[in-house]
Amino acid sequence: MKTLICTFLALCLSLCVANAQGMKPFDPAKFQADLEQFITVEACLTPSEAAAFFPLYREMTRKQRALYEQKLKSNSCKPITMPALLASSRHANFIKSSKQRGNSTEWP
Repeated sequence: MKTLICTFLALCLSLCVANAQGMKPFDPAKFQADLEQFITVEACLTPSEAAAFFPLYREMTRKQRALYEQKLKSNSCKPITMPALLASSRHANFIKSSKQRGNSTEWP
């Protein structure tokens, strides 16, 4: 049984390595072309509809990306300190509700 499991794991590992070696680098232009082709086919767009739709679609995605990056910059991840955590109303409400339920909030 042990040899069967070891053989199976070795086979899976070799398949993963073989698959990883065949990966091509990401090409954004090819991805965009494939995406537009997919949308055109799935939405049954005519060439004139596609010509009108995709400039608007690209503009919308650029604006979405800009908003996302702006949000990331404004909400930069700042580590929370223990005093800030203890001072937060969320923590205080948790402690209060735990005590009301009779649960201990102390570490064991």
